Amino acid sequence: MSRIAFIGFGEAAKTFISSWNNKAPEIINAFDIKTNNVFTRENKLLEYIDQGVQGTFRPEEAIHGAQLIFSLVTADQAEQALQQIAGSLTEKQIVLDCNSCSPQAKQRLAKLVKAQGAEYIDIAIMAPVLTSQPNIPLYLSGQKADKVAEYLTLLGFDVEVISENVGDASSIKMMRSVMVKGLEALTTECVLAARKSGVDHHVLKSLSHTYPGLELSHLSRYHMERMLNHGQRRHAELKEVATTLNELGMSHSMVEGAMNWHQSLGELNIEASEQPLAQLSDQIIEQLQVEDTESTATKLQNIQ
Repeated sequence: MSRIAFIGFGEAAKTFISSWNNKAPEIINAFDIKTNNVFTRENKLLEYIDQGVQGTFRPEEAIHGAQLIFSLVTADQAEQALQQIAGSLTEKQIVLDCNSCSPQAKQRLAKLVKAQGAEYIDIAIMAPVLTSQPNIPLYLSGQKADKVAEYLTLLGFDVEVISENVGDASSIKMMRSVMVKGLEALTTECVLAARKSGVDHHVLKSLSHTYPGLELSHLSRYHMERMLNHGQRRHAELKEVATTLNELGMSHSMVEGAMNWHQSLGELNIEASEQPLAQLSDQIIEQLQVEDTESTATKLQNIQ
């Protein structure tokens, strides 16, 4: 592969490139919606330069001539992103949809891509990219998954082909997210409530005896940091999880609760790095109380 493109150029795309080192293809194009925002354009253009990619102002320009096209946008933008480039796709191009979408959404997009003569691979990123590089784990499903897996393995990814059925890789990630993102929300709710009650030390001590392998003090802080830094994106991913469960005819009440926690923490302006768990918990509790007070005041004004 001599030419690839990225649709969406955020943390995942930049981490991919940095993990490839001298294995990267000769030409890398990229488009990100922030390029067309006057407030974010300059930073995004500097990122293109820093990563050695050719940034574009239109998605169809980015994919021109690319053999592989990575779609790495937020879950709520995934369908729109591929709809924008679908008419410009050509035969022999392969779309690697790495977004956290429901399997049903992936299947719809596969039909859209294949109608243009291009190929579509469902990809699930199975761990945080920053902490798992250079061997970022990927699950693949789709008719050309075996062929693409060979190249991605050469780039350094830890690749597993699940099946030829688009949606299977994403199904695994969706079900896993019920546990992973749900556990993050559960530990956060537990620890913040315990901290506010003044018994957090005793609760964590007791839980450590019950679950000795979890290291809950460290895990709780890690979960809070993840939610503060990525809560908005993960809220969008959990909406896709809820959609998946709904289409299976299953309850998704736990997922809805997790969605609320991820959104709430994602909206806070807190620098989590280096803070101990107790201090971080206090900051979160304080800001959440401010948010609740402002929300109540707004509601009262609307009533009046």
